[in-house]
Amino acid sequence: VLLDISATNSMYIIHIQHSLRLLLEEQLSNKDYFNLIAFGSTSESWRPEMVPMSHDNLQSAWRWALNLRCWGSRNVLSALRKAVEVDFKDKDKHQSQGIYLFTGGIPDQDMPTISAYMAEACSGCDLQLNVCLFYVGEPKMD
Repeated sequence: VLLDISATNSMYIIHIQHSLRLLLEEQLSNKDYFNLIAFGSTSESWRPEMVPMSHDNLQSAWRWALNLRCWGSRNVLSALRKAVEVDFKDKDKHQSQGIYLFTGGIPDQDMPTISAYMAEACSGCDLQLNVCLFYVGEPKMD
């Protein structure tokens, strides 16, 4: 689970945390492994790699997420790299895997760069990317 804690998300952090709580309770509780990665200018993981699903791990992850503070830019590629290269390093051992991305807007990197990275890093595996966008108002297009 990738959590966008960039400075521009300071207005949405409570919504991101609420959505994370629902995800932990309703979706992830029936999965085998999980991890949380918060990202702003850099990425920070709750655990060094994915951990087995358990009540204690869910509670610990939730407490960690409640202490997150928004800062920096929106380095989505850094978070995706950490998820794919660390958490999914044993991707051949699992039938399917998923990434949940909770974000508030446009990544720092251009989409062709992110798409090319994901296509190469995830070739041959069944990876689903689920995106939840938190934004109110009209996007600023320059």
